Amino acid sequence: MTDGEIMHEREQQLLLYMAKNNLSQSEVQKVRRLLTEVQCDYVLSQAFINGIGNLFLNNLIEYGLDNKYPFLEYFADLYTASCLRRDIHVKAAKELTQAFAAYKLDYVLIKGLNLQNKLYSTFRFHVRDFSDLDVLIRKNDLNKFEHIVSEIGYTEGRIEKKTQILTQVSRTEILEGKMFYHQIPDFLKKAEPYYSYANVIDIDVNFSAFWGGQFKDAITIDEFFQHKYLENYNNEFCYWSLEPMYEIIQNCFHIYKHLCEPQSQNIFDGIKIINLLDIYNLIQKYREQINWDEFLLLLHQRDLDAPFYVVLSIVQQIYKDLNIDFLLDRLNTKKDYGQMQKVLDGEIQKYLFDHF
Repeated sequence: MTDGEIMHEREQQLLLYMAKNNLSQSEVQKVRRLLTEVQCDYVLSQAFINGIGNLFLNNLIEYGLDNKYPFLEYFADLYTASCLRRDIHVKAAKELTQAFAAYKLDYVLIKGLNLQNKLYSTFRFHVRDFSDLDVLIRKNDLNKFEHIVSEIGYTEGRIEKKTQILTQVSRTEILEGKMFYHQIPDFLKKAEPYYSYANVIDIDVNFSAFWGGQFKDAITIDEFFQHKYLENYNNEFCYWSLEPMYEIIQNCFHIYKHLCEPQSQNIFDGIKIINLLDIYNLIQKYREQINWDEFLLLLHQRDLDAPFYVVLSIVQQIYKDLNIDFLLDRLNTKKDYGQMQKVLDGEIQKYLFDHF
């Protein structure tokens, strides 16, 4: 362990406690002590980077730990911006799903807004931040999708971070993305009224739940769409969502895909603690509903045992009360997991932080 890792050991311990839904009395006492001992700037930056700032604030207040002034003030500011982003994207999701229904476009909403609705809607505070709408469609419906979103004001583009100027991407870039990378730019629209950190509505369209269409998918979009249902969002609108087993599959592989990106210097680049908490909460919420033998059989048939062993092992290392040895024992292929082996051997904490 390096000097830097020793220096931040207490900070990382605090972050892992505050990345939990529920704290025991003994954990609350440990957190209370750690709050007086840690370097605030490190904790604040890592909580923000890992997407757990809102949950940190929720736990500070829920457990009577909000007398640590620097934390409360900082997270309260982040929370305000997060709620503005949520509000503009919820309004946009309602408009978008109504347009999809009118045009009879098959889709499911995945990741951010969908998980916030399914897993975190009963929290006192808005704890699951998100900054875009993730939509899964069939690739051959892309032209219809583009027509629908353009009619309600979206354009393929990017936002310059410093100037917040929305620029349209070139036709060449769009075609190259479709031909060589099987990806297209996000669809963006300026939000009204203008708020700092909440001024753009962002739609991220996907036509693969696995490798972005670059390789043959282990589970096709058609198969995913056979396992969708209408989900209610706070009695405001309904949208199509994946059934629990397929929701877990999609989110686990989303994490695994980032772990495998060759350009990453650290295998956790692009992975946030909130992504791992999502998996924990999905399993806990739907544990009794899912047929786990069917889940394991599907993974085995599609040669997905190793990817899911890696991701679920990482989640259980952080959330030790998950109790999924009954899955891990049957998923472990006893293979060499390469650069991930150190993480699987129990060294996760030093990889989880400082990687962005």
